[in-house]
Amino acid sequence: MPVGVPSPALIAHLAALRHDLGKYVAMQVRSLPAGADPESLREALRDDVARTRRGPSGTTDAGAVFAELAPALRGEAPLADGSRVDLRGDPDFDALAAAMARLQQALPRLERLEAPALRALAADALDVSQRCRALHRRLQEDARG
Repeated sequence: MPVGVPSPALIAHLAALRHDLGKYVAMQVRSLPAGADPESLREALRDDVARTRRGPSGTTDAGAVFAELAPALRGEAPLADGSRVDLRGDPDFDALAAAMARLQQALPRLERLEAPALRALAADALDVSQRCRALHRRLQEDARG
């Protein structure tokens, strides 16, 4: 966990996590009505989790987006200012990492998942989104004092 006041570089990195992963990992799922049919849920998850980042060079799934951003949050890579921080042990970061692990494990089987597993996967996508926002908001508030 960060010690002291979170740096501007950490806040910027968390803003990227919130935007690149948190915003898009559950965008379609969030708009579905409660009790959506399994195929609508599967389609939303395909868009959100399997194609989290889209651009001219192609698509990137949620696991790859997280793999790109997480090392600097686990102290395995420096932040933009060269500092290092390890958020392991932070309840939001640990819950985010656990939900991401479940998403990554289920994604290859997405087309074969039954309704209960699809609902669980959607809940994990929503949890990832919420944890990204919560982590960024909380540490940003800590930085402001």
